Amino acid sequence: MTHKEKIKPMFNKQLSLLFIVSLIFFSIFRWDIESWVQRKLDFAIAQNHLDITYDTLDLHPTSLELSNVYLRLLDMPKPLLLGDVYLQLDWSALWKMRLAVSVKIKNSFIQMSTSISSHSTSIMLTSLTGQLDVRAAQAWYGQTSLAQAAGNVYWQGNIKINSSTGRPIQTDLQISWQDATLNMMQQSYILGNYVLNLKQTEQNQVWTLQGGEQLQTKGSGTLQINRNPPFMWKLQGNIDVKTSENTPLAAILPKTKGKVKITGTLGQPQWTLMTQ
Repeated sequence: MTHKEKIKPMFNKQLSLLFIVSLIFFSIFRWDIESWVQRKLDFAIAQNHLDITYDTLDLHPTSLELSNVYLRLLDMPKPLLLGDVYLQLDWSALWKMRLAVSVKIKNSFIQMSTSISSHSTSIMLTSLTGQLDVRAAQAWYGQTSLAQAAGNVYWQGNIKINSSTGRPIQTDLQISWQDATLNMMQQSYILGNYVLNLKQTEQNQVWTLQGGEQLQTKGSGTLQINRNPPFMWKLQGNIDVKTSENTPLAAILPKTKGKVKITGTLGQPQWTLMTQ
């Protein structure tokens, strides 16, 4: 290794350190940086055609906090409540000379975090993790339903999004529903634990589903990502279902074994039970 090659990594690290020190310095002395940041944020939201609103913006020395954030999506009857959103530089990525923002979301029923970095034609969400309280989320959504669900949903993985279309172009995501429960007609059905995996190939999301105790499932299918919004993505697949012996589910399912055919869209899924 030449003397020049030895100096380059050291120079890069010194440059990163200088950037961090400068950011902290200007944030402390503020020079009306808060209104400047708010203008930049509002411009970025408008430029990317995002229907996002928030109540207040609070700038800390190394982070940014937005309160009462709402995201409005097409064909969704109610705005999605994100609650409080926290943003700060991803220091581990910056040390590797890669600019990324760490984002944390928290409200009464959801917690989520991810690292977001922008590339030439895409946006990358890495280390995406989250937890959702199903019962609390249904209560917030407020839509009447014959069945009330409960349990906790967890997810982790990475998603790459096309900057122009806003659609994912690469996905590696695992979603699990722990202690899944359905309450119908004053009867509680404890179903078990389920795992859903999403792997994207070109325009299709390939999904697999398995798990359960009282209601055992195993199946796969595709989610066609061909338009916006996500609720219009075409859904199809087949799931084998089996109920355990002496389960209360026997009262509402005609047989212990069957196959469920999934069609429709992500926003309006349709299923047909084909008993064996």
